[in-house]
Amino acid sequence: MKVGYHAPDAKSPDLFPLLVLDAVLTGAKGMNLWSSFRVPPPQRSARLYRALVERGLASAIYGSLMPTEDPFLYTLSVTAKAGTPLPAIEAALIAELDAVRRDGITPAELTKAQAQLHARLVFESDSVTNIAHQLG
Repeated sequence: MKVGYHAPDAKSPDLFPLLVLDAVLTGAKGMNLWSSFRVPPPQRSARLYRALVERGLASAIYGSLMPTEDPFLYTLSVTAKAGTPLPAIEAALIAELDAVRRDGITPAELTKAQAQLHARLVFESDSVTNIAHQLG
C-alpha cells in the first residue's frame, strides 16, 4: 500500500521539518538519494514500524522524501503481511499520522531523529561517489 502527501520543494523551509518527521515515522534516511536506498534506515524505534510491523500488520514500512526543484510527494509505503486486509493497515497508518498531527512528536523523538540524521550526513560523506551525488 502506498500513501502520498504533498511535499515542499528543496528550497522550502518546510523541507527539513518534514525530513525530521520522516525520521520519526520511518527511520532516518538522509538526503543523499544514492546512499539512502543502499543502506536501510534504523527503524525499530520508528513510530510506523512499531504501529504496523510490531503489531503484525505489515512486514515492512518505508518513507520517501525527495528533494526536488518543484513541490513533489512524500510517500509512505507499507508491505502487508499475508492475510492482512488493506483497510486494517490503512486505519492503523492514519491513526498514527493523526496522533502525530494532534500531539506532535516528543522531545526524545526529536533529539533521536536529529542525531540519526546527523549521523547519516556524516556517513553519506564517506566516499567521493557519495559526495558527488550530494553535489548533483
